[in-house]
Amino acid sequence: MKATSLAITAIAISCTSPALAQNLSSDVRCLLLSNFFAKGAKEEAARQAAAQSMIFFAGRLDGHADVKAIAGEMRSQSKMIDPNKAGAEMGGCAARMGQAQKTIQDAAKSLATK
Repeated sequence: MKATSLAITAIAISCTSPALAQNLSSDVRCLLLSNFFAKGAKEEAARQAAAQSMIFFAGRLDGHADVKAIAGEMRSQSKMIDPNKAGAEMGGCAARMGQAQKTIQDAAKSLATK
């Protein structure tokens, strides 16, 4: 089941439409927050979920062509993460990833019924 979730996430990353894409700043922020929790969460399940989210947002950023813009945004965003608000922000990032997974699952189900 875990491999299936990861495969679906990989598909979601590769199928992200520019029209539906979040902005660079938001993707970088979620990547940094994911990294923060992947390294610092107390519970193993939380660290694993954050690591999966980090992979998702790294894939989204891979679709952006301008490496300098990504690096600049990473420098800027890394200074603005407030550990007291990071949990709530990470919840939003996880919701975005979950919605992408649901979209791909729904698309796959529609293919299976035809």
